[in-house]
Amino acid sequence: MKKVLAITLYDRTPEVIRAVCAGLSLPGNQPDAVAVCYDRAPKASVCALRFECSRLGIKLREVFLEDDAIGPRCPSLAWNKALSLCDESHVFCMSSEVVLAPHSIGMAYHMSEVAENFMIVGKAEHCGQSYAYPSPDGSKLMCRTITWSGRPSGLGFAWLLPMKAFRAVNGFDETYMQGYCYEDDDFVLRMWNNGTDFMFCDDIIGFHLEHRRDHLKDVDGRVSMNEKIFEKRYNDIGVLREWKFAHHVSRFDVGLNIMSHKRDSDFNHKCFVHQKFYGQDAPWRAIPVGTYQFKAPTIESKAL
Repeated sequence: MKKVLAITLYDRTPEVIRAVCAGLSLPGNQPDAVAVCYDRAPKASVCALRFECSRLGIKLREVFLEDDAIGPRCPSLAWNKALSLCDESHVFCMSSEVVLAPHSIGMAYHMSEVAENFMIVGKAEHCGQSYAYPSPDGSKLMCRTITWSGRPSGLGFAWLLPMKAFRAVNGFDETYMQGYCYEDDDFVLRMWNNGTDFMFCDDIIGFHLEHRRDHLKDVDGRVSMNEKIFEKRYNDIGVLREWKFAHHVSRFDVGLNIMSHKRDSDFNHKCFVHQKFYGQDAPWRAIPVGTYQFKAPTIESKAL
């Protein structure tokens, strides 16, 4: 299966783009192509992405979204344009401010072999630097963790999307374009209501780079604007936070969580066994071990 990464880019600096591309140079993260929508992106950032993709031998598909708007905005239209460049069956989507851990893209496509029609969602470590580090005693990461266990999201971090399901719901709703937020919550719910199942996988990990998000403080009422649209549709702002879904299966020993419309123990078992192709030698690093018998791999420092 061809591996394609989709991103949107509006005001990311060249330094951030190079950090993002550095994650694509790690083992198991090389897509065959990158599909990008430049949403009023600075020329320097466009050049940086082109240079890094050329350096890594990744084909680049581009579309430009230019108008008189200033500052950040809801990315619904940008995502729809980026994904319109893709005719593959599955596309890995990632925020342009996320640095992927090794094997994240490979793991997502690996799991799609047994969960073809699932939306496969990774988790993210929200950190103030390009990478998260363990605390001195090794007990925890020195960053705030944002994971699917708190609130599933179809945007912002790392996820693999079955394009048939994406097209069936007509992509992201551009009604939210005048405000901020809730377009991802809306997208997840429309996917779910249309029959798409979800898999949340801890072995797919991205580091969300810290940056100022003053526009989300609702000083101009644009967050509230989208909140009202969402609440009118679903009658409940917290519908995702409270896990109001039909079926929920978890196996934390392999970092896997399945939300499905139907109960299928054989399928669940197959997914958990498939996941055991991968082991973790650190909280943010997934390494293939090539066997159903789970074991922690020995990795030489030069391979990291």
